[in-house]
Amino acid sequence: MRRVSLFASVIALVAGGLSQNAAPTPQVAQPSSQATPTSSQAGAGAPPTGTLGSPAIWRITPDLVAVANKACDKAPQPPSYADCFVTQMAKSDAPPEAVAFTREFYNASHGQVGILGAYRDFGHVALAWIQYPLRANSNDGIEIIGTDPKFLDVDDLQKLDNSALEQNAQFQEWKKTYPKLEVFPGDRTGAGPQVQYSKVYGGPNPGGVRFMFLYPLLDGCRACARAGWAAFWWDFDADGKFLGTKLVSVMRVMPPARPQKPMPPQGMPEAAPVPPKAQ
Repeated sequence: MRRVSLFASVIALVAGGLSQNAAPTPQVAQPSSQATPTSSQAGAGAPPTGTLGSPAIWRITPDLVAVANKACDKAPQPPSYADCFVTQMAKSDAPPEAVAFTREFYNASHGQVGILGAYRDFGHVALAWIQYPLRANSNDGIEIIGTDPKFLDVDDLQKLDNSALEQNAQFQEWKKTYPKLEVFPGDRTGAGPQVQYSKVYGGPNPGGVRFMFLYPLLDGCRACARAGWAAFWWDFDADGKFLGTKLVSVMRVMPPARPQKPMPPQGMPEAAPVPPKAQ
């Protein structure tokens, strides 16, 4: 299976197990990456189990932002402030691979400073926890890393199959009570466990893979009433090319988070999953 090309010149994935910096802080994984399909939905063939770890992983030091702000506040913006911030990463003993990742991510994400916090490779696609030290609100995100495009934010709502959501009968019924109902980004707080305990399934085409994520359905704003959740597939072909998203279902309540468990032996598929049920 084709490997993800993540900085081919600087990043060599650690085969098997966790690297010293890769172990995420223990906490209950958010179920946004835990929703599960039926075996018929999962496609043919057992999906890869994934390999944790990368030399590009680095955890932000507690004083990095303060030190960087002091050093970079007088730098012209943009892009000099971001360049200055990445330089401060190197001065804070970030490994060269981590600095290289942040620079490439900055160029690919139109100016966002992102630091790799956790990484799980599935062969031709991978999941990554991205730490955003300069964001005012949410400082965590999840990226799917493939080949075309290389970086995909799972909370890029423009990538979701919103037309299917608007045509969903349950969604339209809820809109009678919540007229401004729409999909919002999921909670990726401390997304390390979401990456470590993520699930991947066989895609709709031979050799492909797919991920499922949940998104809250809110009545017009983040603090507004929540009607339920929408589950979407993110599909990739055997070469890591993004094929698009597909609505799976809408549901009244979030499926319970599965208990954390050790990774299965390399090459061994996980037990057959159970699908979320629409309410």
